[in-house]
Amino acid sequence: MAFSYYSLDDDGDFIYFIVSEDGFVKIGKSRTNPYYRLSSLQTGNPHKLELKLAIKGHPIIEKLMHKLLQKYHYRGEWYRFEGVLKQFITYPHSMSLVIKDLYFVETKQMEWVF
Repeated sequence: MAFSYYSLDDDGDFIYFIVSEDGFVKIGKSRTNPYYRLSSLQTGNPHKLELKLAIKGHPIIEKLMHKLLQKYHYRGEWYRFEGVLKQFITYPHSMSLVIKDLYFVETKQMEWVF
């Protein structure tokens, strides 16, 4: 099972995108390998799940993704697999610079807070 992976911070969390065959995406974070999270999610889900994208970086990335993709929100950390979200997961290399820019802006803003 191949998935795309980007690292912005080797000490950060994994922000993962797990796609369900019924048309939904779970956007979450994990301190450990996202395959462990996939396995635990699959146990309670009747639909086949697949890890499609993982970004290692500051946990703020997960919150940014939730904000940016609010339009596709379904319930909890599950989103409809359509539109920009589908394009982002299908072609993550085209969005990698956007992720890096957002990461830079958010982490620099956080430095001013602390």
